[in-house]
Amino acid sequence: MNGGLIRLSDAEMQRFLVDGYLVLQPELPEGFHDRVYDRLGTVIERGGNPFNNLLPLVPELGRVFGHPRVAGALASILGDDYYLHMHRHCHDRAPGNEAQRLHKDSLGNSRYAVDGNRRHHHARWAMAFYYPQHTDEEMGPTAIVPRSQYLVEQQSEQDEIHLTGPAGTVVLVHYDIWHRAAGTVNAARNRYMVKFLFTRMSDPVQPSWRHEPGAAAPALEHSGMAGSAGGGSRADLPEVWGHQWRWHLGQSGAGAGLPGSADGRLAALFEQLAGEDECAALQAAYRLGRCGSGAAQPLAEALRSSHERVRRNAAYGFAPLGAAAVPALRDLAGDGDPAVRARAVDALGDVGPPARAGETALTAALADPEQVVREQAADALGLVCGGAGDASAAAAALAAVIQDDNDTVRRNAALSLARIGSGAASAADRVAGALAAGCDDDNLYVNGYSVLGLRRLATPRAHRELLARLEEARWEARETAPAGLRRK
Repeated sequence: MNGGLIRLSDAEMQRFLVDGYLVLQPELPEGFHDRVYDRLGTVIERGGNPFNNLLPLVPELGRVFGHPRVAGALASILGDDYYLHMHRHCHDRAPGNEAQRLHKDSLGNSRYAVDGNRRHHHARWAMAFYYPQHTDEEMGPTAIVPRSQYLVEQQSEQDEIHLTGPAGTVVLVHYDIWHRAAGTVNAARNRYMVKFLFTRMSDPVQPSWRHEPGAAAPALEHSGMAGSAGGGSRADLPEVWGHQWRWHLGQSGAGAGLPGSADGRLAALFEQLAGEDECAALQAAYRLGRCGSGAAQPLAEALRSSHERVRRNAAYGFAPLGAAAVPALRDLAGDGDPAVRARAVDALGDVGPPARAGETALTAALADPEQVVREQAADALGLVCGGAGDASAAAAALAAVIQDDNDTVRRNAALSLARIGSGAASAADRVAGALAAGCDDDNLYVNGYSVLGLRRLATPRAHRELLARLEEARWEARETAPAGLRRK
């Protein structure tokens, strides 16, 4: 683990997994946040919202997200090799702004969902909200619905809490939490909220927080854990929470089986997948995943269902199944229906490295005639093969699709190559060439992930390509730069 970071405790980690957020108060010099507030105001006044150029124009933000308390929390949740994503935004709320509707952030900045609304539960993506000014109820604070990060169905504003606090407050949230900006009421000045996005680059193999083995896990197995949100959503999902805890410990699918898994409970659990109670359906999906290999084929068949709720909820059962899910999903990856193929490929990716036996099927899916299948395969290969030893074959196949006609396929391939990194091994030179071409792509995410991929590939050629791009990309970062020289 990286030294100097202030990592989360077991209780803090559990609160994040259950409630979907953590509030942090990094200690910075007196007047620091006032200076950030003033600089944000100057930048916005002179050139409008800087969007993804926020960090070079307001470099002080690097001290906030690099603070040992904030960086330590991010490393605890996302692993030590997490990535500061290219997407940034300053939410500027003026006095009199109306409230937003509750929403989840777009998957366009993270990953594209199968069937339009499926979300992944594993914390591979997170957001940080930073408030440079004191924020109270009158300033239109961000509102979130605790425990809503695992739910797709619309939440009620009655269950929300408002994120108020002193200047310098940082809130880490699961990417998929339901949230909105509350309306401003007689605020004396603009309320800024700076949002940064972070990405996990490798699935956990051991805890990355201050974990005391055996001491805290039982508290997560029931909904009444100490320190959980006092208000907000009543979502009660101990099966989901327990899986997330084991996944972060690097123990997903290990020793988590249910006794008597072959008995009549399977039929009852499958019936619940279609129920209108989303929490009960999710509980059933995760219980099915703990019933062992006997549940794999029925879960796979559920991905063929014409009932959107059934196929969406069933997909969550594969992650706790782990390697036992691969044979059934591998077969479905060759199904005649492209929607079924895409769901199977997506589920293999969500399983992660335990699905390594599905690598050949995923590689073949990169050549699928249907775009949606190629998109999911390009994403899944990095999740399955990243951090899992030699992944030369997968890396070579991904390098080939960096030239795909579709932006999303190219973007996902570049991120997957970055996740594989030095695991490209014998394909490293080919990968370096593909990533160098990706650095010149017109798509922001393709070139951003390609730069990251070169850094993580870390071969002499990768370093040469990376340095060449760094020289070409040099620009005047101050907000006073001539308008024609500022990046848009």
